[in-house]
Amino acid sequence: MASILSEDRFHNEEAAYTWVEERLWPNGPVCFHCKGGERVGKMAGKTTRIGLYKCYACRKPFTVKMGTVFEASHVAMRMWLQAICAAARRGSAPANFSGPSVSASRPLGSWRTASVRR
Repeated sequence: MASILSEDRFHNEEAAYTWVEERLWPNGPVCFHCKGGERVGKMAGKTTRIGLYKCYACRKPFTVKMGTVFEASHVAMRMWLQAICAAARRGSAPANFSGPSVSASRPLGSWRTASVRR
């Protein structure tokens, strides 16, 4: 039996964004700014960020990270998913999940990044 951490979303950035988008936007992308979802397009191009959409109603770009704990983080989405999976496996008790323990098991940069709470 393969580990859950062998799934593509934990190793591929585009797959990680797709997985989060499917959970947060089950009926398709919704603009963070105007909350519209009718006139939204996925941006494509060699220099376009992964997961970038444009709302043609308010003409602003947005991603699935906006309004979440991921928004101000420079840590890759796939690393966040690995850390969340590790936290879920350890249990939800604060004693079982601390920034330093997650930082030691996943390369999130620092224990402060691993301790982010909003």
